Amino acid sequence: MDQALEWAKTLLTFASPIAVLIVSANIERRQRKETDAKEERQKAEAKRDEETKKLIADLTADIKTIKDQLESVNETIQALQGYDKTVKEDLHNFSQSQQINAQYVHELAELVMTLAEGMRDQHLDGNITRAIASLRSFEHTTLTKLTQQMAKANSDD
Repeated sequence: MDQALEWAKTLLTFASPIAVLIVSANIERRQRKETDAKEERQKAEAKRDEETKKLIADLTADIKTIKDQLESVNETIQALQGYDKTVKEDLHNFSQSQQINAQYVHELAELVMTLAEGMRDQHLDGNITRAIASLRSFEHTTLTKLTQQMAKANSDD
């Protein structure tokens, strides 16, 4: 039995370093795998961070482009509003001049009719004087009103 113990002791003496070597190799392999896995995770995180930064930079550039376009559209809208205001004023002035023109033609037509009736009836004095006075009154009133409106429009500008 002593010899068996001796053999076991000798065998354990040779087996111990081998067992330590195997255990060390397993621990080192496991640590290497963990290190490799950790490096892979870090690379993946770095890649995700880089993609995120690139995406943020692209979005920032797109937002700036959209902002510039919106500012351009805003300027265009303001220019069009100014033009629209000018056109409305021009249309208003044109409408007023058309009304004045129509009224002036009406007054002239009344004068011509009065002259024609006066010539027909041979009563020229009173009727013609009233028609001319009416025409002159219309001209004076209209021209005064136009002068005031033009002065007001010039002062607004």
